[in-house]
Amino acid sequence: GHTVKPMPYDRMLAEAEPIAERLAEALRFDSEASIAEPVERGGKFQIREYLRDRETPFVIQEDRPEPPTMEIRIIVDHSTSMGSMHGSPMYCAALASMSVHLACTELGIPHVASITPDDIRVADNGSGERGLALISGSQVSKCSYEDMGKTVKLHAQELMRGNADWKVILAIHDGATNDGSVLTETCRALRDQVVIIGVGIGPNVTVIAPILRAEFGSDRLILIPEVDELATKLTGIIRNIRG
Repeated sequence: GHTVKPMPYDRMLAEAEPIAERLAEALRFDSEASIAEPVERGGKFQIREYLRDRETPFVIQEDRPEPPTMEIRIIVDHSTSMGSMHGSPMYCAALASMSVHLACTELGIPHVASITPDDIRVADNGSGERGLALISGSQVSKCSYEDMGKTVKLHAQELMRGNADWKVILAIHDGATNDGSVLTETCRALRDQVVIIGVGIGPNVTVIAPILRAEFGSDRLILIPEVDELATKLTGIIRNIRG
């Protein structure tokens, strides 16, 4: 009773695109070419560069590191408690998933969007219009269990087998998972290996905040009444972790 069927996605896509643009801009780690640049006035004279090129004696070569690689998983709870109307936690969760999916596709960031329970994988880098239609169709279903902990653990194990510099999971739910102990233990055990971020979204975030805080930790938690705030909150957490 909780399958995901494709639905028209034009409306959700229009809402998601501006959010995705801001998110993509925040997540874009462009590498700067390692090129020779003029030293600012008062810089140190580089005799080796002078001997190598007399035409540009005050030029130094800077080696800049490559930008970090990233892989992202979006896991959305669509159990009955998530609600169903426009503006409900379920709609906001689907909209957030669509926004992250669009941003990752634009930037070429490997990602998977999954619906729980049963880890129904609806979109990835190559899913095209089908992925958009399935995300739009991830409406609330008649099921009273979520298995968020098991699904997060499964995706975390898959990420750890990869070699991305940043392994990120966004777990979007209302805190009412049936396996909260598994979720909490997974977040604590893998804290230094995978960035597992709980996302409380929609009009009831203040009510569910204590449960999510206990599951994910205060520094790995996003609480947003509106999806528009997702880009700022997500990149803020990543930057804090990166230092």
